[in-house]
Amino acid sequence: MRTFLLVLALIAIAGFPFVSNWYYGRVKDAYAVSQTEKIVEEYIQRNPEKILESVNQYRLAQFEEQQKQKEQEINKLIAQHKSEVFDTNYPSFVAKNAKTVLVEFFDASCGYCKLASQILLKIKRDYPNVTYTLRNLPILGQSSLVAAKYDTGVFLFMKEKDIQNLKYSDFHSRLMAHDGVYTPEVITKILSEIDLDPQEVLKFVEQNESEISAMIEATIQLAQKLRLDGTPVFIVGDKIVQGVSEAGLREMLEKAS
Repeated sequence: MRTFLLVLALIAIAGFPFVSNWYYGRVKDAYAVSQTEKIVEEYIQRNPEKILESVNQYRLAQFEEQQKQKEQEINKLIAQHKSEVFDTNYPSFVAKNAKTVLVEFFDASCGYCKLASQILLKIKRDYPNVTYTLRNLPILGQSSLVAAKYDTGVFLFMKEKDIQNLKYSDFHSRLMAHDGVYTPEVITKILSEIDLDPQEVLKFVEQNESEISAMIEATIQLAQKLRLDGTPVFIVGDKIVQGVSEAGLREMLEKAS
């Protein structure tokens, strides 16, 4: 009896074109989905590397989009804190009639920053009409803090004594070239190498420690405002280059010129 009723139901469905089309469409769709799933499953089994490649491309695209959004956010933040970012009261090499200022956030203990320091020497030779400002951002511990303290202090000492920037440039280059922990003894050795009286300089640094500490703290706070999460970082105008990229720096300076 049940079989008979099912047969009648199927005959009835077939007799109504609209219902019939709907019914067979559902069956056809289910079959198509099943076949598609089977094809996809077979393809994955035969070509697993293609799936990994696709996943990696997707992740890379996501990362690049996130970096782009982050860069746009930082650009806005730079514009908001422009006067703080381009403050040449910090260690600077000021060019006459400079229209462009390049700011570097660095940690003297950072290996990438040491490499960037060498690149910056070449950049300075090729772009003499640019003002370069160095912001000590000691994020790698006590040794970095010692280096930041004396790098800032030596700059202020030379500024007060009206000593040419070449002396500070020499000190800074030797500081960045040092491979090891930074201590007052290391600073004393560097000062002696550039013919400055270590006792006079160290005394000046100790006497002005509160000002120096305030400058370093202000840089740390500024880095937090700009959401910087590492060193080195270079800023020109509202553009930023994170990490060591000579090509990126040159491109940024060319556009700013």
